[in-house]
This record gives sequence, structure tokens and C-alpha cells, in this order.
Amino acid sequence: MDQREPPGRPLRANLILVRGLPASGKSTLARAVAGTNRLAILDRDILKASAAGYLDDVEAGELSYAQLLLLAEQQLALTLGVVIDAPFTKHDQLTPFIALGRARSVLVRLIHCVVALDVLQERIRQRDGQVTSVQWSGESGVAKLTTRLEEDAAARSLLFPQPVGGSDLLVLDTIQPLERCVEIVQDWLVSGRQG
Repeated sequence: MDQREPPGRPLRANLILVRGLPASGKSTLARAVAGTNRLAILDRDILKASAAGYLDDVEAGELSYAQLLLLAEQQLALTLGVVIDAPFTKHDQLTPFIALGRARSVLVRLIHCVVALDVLQERIRQRDGQVTSVQWSGESGVAKLTTRLEEDAAARSLLFPQPVGGSDLLVLDTIQPLERCVEIVQDWLVSGRQG
């Protein structure tokens, strides 16, 4: 018997983390997955942008991850699932979320969005003026990406996804049409559904 549920029916509480470099398609995918499954979405860039006027970039980034964790904990305490859209550049940024999933006995699902470097660069160029102040866009955004990849091993590692203990991993090349990406994610979410 097919254990799948009809599309649009809410998932049991899951903690779905959408990870990747800027312009990897994570925000577009996170919104689509949240909408399809009627889940709350927490966007790290929105939280970081709200703090950017008061804190330096590093402090605003750290605060945004702390806020994400508290908001996710609140959702899971209500036995609701949540989708979190964040780069999760460093593994230690993932650790508290995996611990939260374990503490709440919910599945932690990690979607790692990837795309070829030239596609990342073109997407960053094209989103000039269409994103928040903390997101990279235009030629200056491409320059920031290039510098980040040259200087930061953790950022470079996002080009080569690896499993993260305590989570199920789906590596998704977002060069595919969004509808196909969502279909792949839905099949994967259903295959790991509990009970």
C-alpha cells in the first residue's frame, strides 16, 4: 500500500534546514517547500537585515542564527514543522539545530542546494536591486562571493556537500526547474516520514 499522503497535507513536525551559498536557490526552494507543506518559514537574511543597522556584519549574522534557533524551538514546541532558510556556512551553525531536533524527537532534514559556480555568479548579477541589503547582488556581490570562496574554507566546502551527523541529507542541483526541485524534495520528505 502506498504510504504517501496527498500533496498539500501538512507533514508531521520536521525541522527542514535549507543550506547553500548565496544564489544557490535556497530561498526560492525554501518558500516553495514551506508553501507546499503549509509550514512556517524562517529566513535568516530577514533577521540579519533587521539587525544590520545596529550591529556589525559578524554580530548581525550570529544574532540571526540565535534568533532562528529560538523561533524554530517555539514552532517545534507547538508540534509544528518549520523550514529554515540560511547558508549554514559552518557546521557549528548546524549543530544547535540538530540538537534541537533530537531534543524534540523530530526529523532533521537538510537540503543542500548546489549549482555550478558560473550559474551562482550570473544569479548574483541578475538579482541586483531585488534582495535585502545583506544579500549579495550585482558585480559587487560577485566580487564578494569570489573573495569569500578564496579566503574561507567553510564557504568553499559548500560547493562539495557532505553528510552532517544527526540529519538526513538531500543534495539538490537547483539548475532544474523549481517544480521539479519541489517534486524531488516532496518525494524525499515523504520517504523519511515517521509513523
